[in-house]
Amino acid sequence: MSIVIPPLGYNVLSLEYANERTNILENEMDELGYDYDITFTWEEAALGASGQADILPTLGDIEGARLAVERDMDLAYHGLHTTNYEGIYVRRGSDLDPENTGSVEATFDKVIEENRLWGNAGWAQGEVPPGQIVIDNKFGHEYGEGGEFNVQSTDWNPLPQLLVDEEVDIIVNAPPLGTAPFDTEDPSPIKDILWYQPGLEEAGLDGRTINLGQWVTSQEYSENNLEAIRALMRAYQEGARWMSNQDNHDEILSDEKNVDALGGNTREEARIILEFGTIPGAHAEAEPSNPYPAALSDLEMDEAFVETDKKALRAAQDRGFGPDGREDRIDYKHLSLE
Repeated sequence: MSIVIPPLGYNVLSLEYANERTNILENEMDELGYDYDITFTWEEAALGASGQADILPTLGDIEGARLAVERDMDLAYHGLHTTNYEGIYVRRGSDLDPENTGSVEATFDKVIEENRLWGNAGWAQGEVPPGQIVIDNKFGHEYGEGGEFNVQSTDWNPLPQLLVDEEVDIIVNAPPLGTAPFDTEDPSPIKDILWYQPGLEEAGLDGRTINLGQWVTSQEYSENNLEAIRALMRAYQEGARWMSNQDNHDEILSDEKNVDALGGNTREEARIILEFGTIPGAHAEAEPSNPYPAALSDLEMDEAFVETDKKALRAAQDRGFGPDGREDRIDYKHLSLE
């Protein structure tokens, strides 16, 4: 089994536990007679499209749908991995702070009325579909390319500093994406005012929907190797649960390699990223905050999730995000991991 996964901190820590600190993954695979290799790379989708990967744990449902339609592939989704955990931030105390506008809705209205600069990381990002659904459902505004907002796109990491420097007025971000250095300050110069996960639930969906990792394989590979896929997911889940256990956080952060993997410049920043990834609602001021952590430690998806995910994907497609024809190309599999 060829496993291809981006070198994000949560992925690295979970797999390190399953594959290096313990031999859980090796034992699971040996029992089934499988060898395996793990490649950490950002070229996950490209390797999957070229047939150089058997399983793509963090390929999201929309990215998978694009791959299926554009490359004429039949794909299988096997579980959950990472949520859309993003939030909306403004400068604390600015004229867009809800404490000064009166409400989050008034802030959004003011951003549009005054053509204020909104910073995001581009229209191809996974945050866009949930952002579209949440902002439309809550405020009736169109967030998207050619929509109502004056958007300036750049990389994730510089966005909080651009906000502080008043180069933009409102941004999409989160601790793993760039706010962690500012979250170490008390009070932070930036302030979260809205989170996507509770907004999805208010829209009648699931806070985990439009997931950023569906454990994607070809349908043919799934049919012939389902138990090996289950074994990999079960081992990874053990690693994710170890990472999520707060009793282990001091040990994790005592290793400089883990601090670097999490993207922290300091242990304090790495702790914020780790806690945000493993504790629902951590490092959030806005209420309601995210009901799920960024990095899930329960990876099963049941029929209820599948139905709400399909509903969310249809909603995204109605807003011009996601390809036509995906329904016939995607097969959702429910794997018991306990």
